[in-house]
Amino acid sequence: MTSRLGWLNHVEYDPSLPVWHGCLQLDDQTLKAVIPDPLVGEQPFEQGLSLIRYEQDGNGCALISAMRNVDDILAPELYYRIQPLLDEQASAMLCRWVQLLTLITAGQFQSFVSYWNAHPDALEAFVLMPASYRDHHAYPHGLLQHSLEVAELAYQSARRLGHSATECQLVLLAGLLHDLGKIYGRCATKTPQYRPGPHECFNFALLTEPLQQLAQQDWQAHQLLPSMLAPYQHHRSEQYAVETLFRHADQASCASNRMHGLFAGKPAHYHFVRSGTQMVRRVV
Repeated sequence: MTSRLGWLNHVEYDPSLPVWHGCLQLDDQTLKAVIPDPLVGEQPFEQGLSLIRYEQDGNGCALISAMRNVDDILAPELYYRIQPLLDEQASAMLCRWVQLLTLITAGQFQSFVSYWNAHPDALEAFVLMPASYRDHHAYPHGLLQHSLEVAELAYQSARRLGHSATECQLVLLAGLLHDLGKIYGRCATKTPQYRPGPHECFNFALLTEPLQQLAQQDWQAHQLLPSMLAPYQHHRSEQYAVETLFRHADQASCASNRMHGLFAGKPAHYHFVRSGTQMVRRVV
């Protein structure tokens, strides 16, 4: 099963079957599509960008099983602006990013979901920039990749461990937004270079408006989210267990990417490499 961003058009009903036929327009191809009858009543076809889940049959026809309009997350004009800047791998990550944001359903968090449509320059920087200068995910689209990894790890851990829906959505938001401050230098100076700085502090410069709205709607959630977005203090014990899950997810993403970087280009029989004063090992 594949999930992609795209459009459905030329949708017509097939009276011989309880299905509809149409064209699935993706960024790189057009497929014939079959849509179950119940989906037609749920989805306004030929209106806006959609996240579409489908599988292809032997004839290459897309059998659509689910779809959701995502204009509230990523407006079509913003997608048209971002998509040409992405390679195939980055396009897949953008789709994963949209999928994660569809999981944010609580009303008090919607200002974070709609943030990107209101700040197109921020989204462009977010999907293009590295996550660091020479440390982890230090390559184009690295910031997007790292944010996805942290959000997915933290969210799945919170769900598996029985945290509330509110905490699960908060830790997902924290994963996606915790390094947003790394784009501040690019957005403020209008230069494409990565600019190191106190990015956790810059988070609050970029997210002032949605955080203010959250404070007015849900003070408890507002206490937790900024705590995860703020600089980590080793001497402070977390007040929320879900915050520990977020910190562990961040550390795991960084450590894994550093390991991949150390072993990049090494043959399979290399089971350890030295990194500074530490020995990093792997099992192949």
